[in-house]
Amino acid sequence: MSPAAIFAPVFVQALLTFGLLVATALARVAAIKARQVAIKNIALGQDAWPSRPTQLARLHEPA
Repeated sequence: MSPAAIFAPVFVQALLTFGLLVATALARVAAIKARQVAIKNIALGQDAWPSRPTQLARLHEPA
């Protein structure tokens, strides 16, 4: 088995994970800018995010 066949899926998984984290960050920043959430409500990890950033963040959590 060639190294490309072994490492290609690993790189794809890494890119998908990175893309999901970037999408989550962008959604959270957009929610803060749209004043859908107050920073004091999320500063210590409280679950006060709107639905879209929460959905994106939970995609990255293990099942």
